[in-house]
Amino acid sequence: MADKKDAQVMLAALREEIPIPYAQEKYVLRGIMKGLERLEKQKAPEAGTSKGKH
Repeated sequence: MADKKDAQVMLAALREEIPIPYAQEKYVLRGIMKGLERLEKQKAPEAGTSKGKH
C-alpha cells in the first residue's frame, strides 16, 4: 500500500520545482497516492498471470 509519508516527501520535492498553492496540496497529495498505488500494482502483478511482456 502506498505510504502517505512517501507522498508527502514527493510533494515537498515537487514544491521545490514548482509553486503549489496550499489549497491545492491535498489534491496533489491524492494524485501522488493514486500514482504510487498504480505503480505498485504494475510492479506486483497477480501470481500465475502472464501479461505477455518478456
